[in-house]
Amino acid sequence: MIGSWRLNIAFGLCGAILTAIFAWNSNGFALAMLRSVYAFIAFFAIAYIFRIILAAIVNPQQAFEEERQEDEPELGTKGSVVDLTTPEEEEDLGALLKPRMEEELSQVPGKAVEFKPLQPEQLFSKAKREPEEMAKAVRHLTGG
Repeated sequence: MIGSWRLNIAFGLCGAILTAIFAWNSNGFALAMLRSVYAFIAFFAIAYIFRIILAAIVNPQQAFEEERQEDEPELGTKGSVVDLTTPEEEEDLGALLKPRMEEELSQVPGKAVEFKPLQPEQLFSKAKREPEEMAKAVRHLTGG
């Protein structure tokens, strides 16, 4: 980039001073200072953007080389390259599942395997309660 952050400060101060001078006549002191602070921030940002554009116009090759150097990792540093490939495990998985499937099919020769829905055991069950007792509990919980 061309210049330094001091250029941004100078440009921001010029914008803030000009804004304070022109706002002094039509506004009070506090409002003029507030607007000059906003102008400083805006002019500081504009100067930064202006420096980036000017650097790209004057030295386009240098700007491109700096970006390329940031993107490419250094070859001499440890941990800069990571191998994210994993070995193929499909054969191992197939070998594990194959004997299990053969056991299930050998248990019922000649018959098609029927679908059986899962029937898990209940974790807990309540004894059957009287309807009036249940109604009383509901009334108590709802505040009725």
